[in-house]
Formats: sequence, structure tokens, C-alpha cells
Amino acid sequence: MRTEVRDDLTSSSYLWRALVWPAIAASLRGGELMSLEHLKGCAVAHALDVYAGIDGFHLHQECGMRGLAHRAQVVGDAKPYNTFTIRSGRESGAVTELEKRTAALQNDGGWLFPALTIQTYAKTWQGPLVSVGIAQTADIIDYIQRGHATTQYVRHRGSAEFKVCKWDKMKQLGYSVKIICFGDARGQNDLFDAT
Repeated sequence: MRTEVRDDLTSSSYLWRALVWPAIAASLRGGELMSLEHLKGCAVAHALDVYAGIDGFHLHQECGMRGLAHRAQVVGDAKPYNTFTIRSGRESGAVTELEKRTAALQNDGGWLFPALTIQTYAKTWQGPLVSVGIAQTADIIDYIQRGHATTQYVRHRGSAEFKVCKWDKMKQLGYSVKIICFGDARGQNDLFDAT
């Protein structure tokens, strides 16, 4: 694994376990986070990440267990994008996250995918948090399939295409999205049902 990718994963793992989970746990009716991001060398954790996009699990005494995807982006002093993004194309032609999630949802084979997707924006990898969005992964895929997402092209270590799903637009269209803002832009959305 490239050093910069390993460093980003370590930073993302810290951010998720130390700052994001404590800030969102109550919105998800409590429970515990079982993060997989920091388990280097674990074949099961690697397979869950690569094949299913699962970065961790939400463990709940009454409800059970569900997979979580977590994405984090450092924005410094800039305004957060407040979007969910999912890779939809690669220069190499390799299978993308969008293709994997779509296949898992459309096939009746019990294929794993994260129940929830959590997108975090933070000032630095050590915090503070700026905003966090939480949505059902199936809703994000539906939003994209219905043509609501925009497309962004990025050239960084090869070119890639991403589908961009704006949190506020998803809410306006009736999707269940929880938005938590910190600092001057505080606010929460009541449309989210994490059950």
C-alpha cells in the first residue's frame, strides 16, 4: 500500500473513532462502533472493505449489527462540500464502488454492502469536525440512478470520475439524510430515520 494512502487511512480511522462516532452515536440510537479501518493485515477486514465497501459495523444491543461506510475529507478553513461522493469511473477501467454497490443491491444473492454511508468534513485530521452527513447507501444509489447526481472528474494518482450527491438536494427530494453541522453552522435534520 502506498505510504500516502496508508497515512490517510490511519488519519481517517482516528477521526472516525475519536471524533465522528461520539458525535453521531445518539443520532443512530446509540450502540457501539466496530471500526475495521485500523486492522492492518486482517484478511476479513480487507475483504469487507474491497468487496463490500464496509469500513466498520454499528453494533446495537436491541437491533443487531449493520455495515457502515465512512468517508472523510479535510477542508481546512474552506466551506465543506456537504456531499456524498462515490467513484463511478477509473482510468484503469477497474470495477468502481458504484458498480459494486449497484450490483449488490440489484442481485438477490444476499451480497454485502454498507447499510449506511457516513461522510465527514473536518478542519484537520485531528478535528474539529465541520459537518457530517448520514444516509442509507441504497438511497444514495437510487439518487444516482434517477439522474440527480452531478459528475466530477478528478486527476490525482490517475484520473477518476465521481458521482456527487448534495445532501440538501437529497433532502429536498425526500431522501432521509441526517446532516449535523458544527461551529457557526449548527443544525440538524429531522428527516433521518436510522432504524
